[in-house]
Amino acid sequence: YTDLQIFTLTTPPGQLVPIGALVNAGSAVNAGIEVEGNFALTDQTNLSLAYGFLDTEITDDVMVGTLNVNGNRFSRSPEHTLSLNVDHTQSLSADFDLGLHGSYRYTSDYFYNTENTAPGLVQATSIFDASAELISLNANWKVSVWGKNLTDEEYPTHIIVSANTGFARFAPPRTFGATLTWTY
Repeated sequence: YTDLQIFTLTTPPGQLVPIGALVNAGSAVNAGIEVEGNFALTDQTNLSLAYGFLDTEITDDVMVGTLNVNGNRFSRSPEHTLSLNVDHTQSLSADFDLGLHGSYRYTSDYFYNTENTAPGLVQATSIFDASAELISLNANWKVSVWGKNLTDEEYPTHIIVSANTGFARFAPPRTFGATLTWTY
């Protein structure tokens, strides 16, 4: 990038409340690769895989508040992401199928702030979800039971950091439920 603009929060001298500002970050590098694959392991079992690598860096001297962010990563830019999904469908009878689904998502460390400071750091996360569904083949309904964030990982989904204030919103904890779907 040349003449990249980044959003940051800054607290002007003598102020208590931060303000949002667009800062000219000059030049920056953003390079990466994404790979996806879908595999039919059997007639009933599918595997999908996605991997992303992202290398970002601000390459000019840019002051955000009193900190020079030259060499820092872009905000909200994890270096590695990975997702793996397994779907299996099994015939139970002429009237019903059983669907099983499992998923895993990994995100490496990243920052929510351009300053790349500890208050804006999100640690690497590994999330597991699973579900099972009973599918009616002769009617228009299915019922599923599911679990999300099965390892009860605590991680933020959004962080705002400023010199004298901030907040974080967190993902839901381990959650279980059931869903009835009727198509008409």
